Amino acid sequence: MKVEVFKTNIKTPQSANIITGLMHLCFPAISANVDLDDSDHVLRVASENNEIDETLLINFVRNLGFQINRLN
Repeated sequence: MKVEVFKTNIKTPQSANIITGLMHLCFPAISANVDLDDSDHVLRVASENNEIDETLLINFVRNLGFQINRLN
């Protein structure tokens, strides 16, 4: 399993649900969740097949109007 972690400006449960729901529809091989309790509003994305196109995911979230950056 591969996991990528991103810092975002997603602040509400509604926004988190919309974004993760859309991600699950568009990228069925991944699971995603947003930790709103974390100061970085962390988006965690996991893939069972070890394939995550980081650039595609970042562009996807940015196109929805949110900031996102990979955490090291």
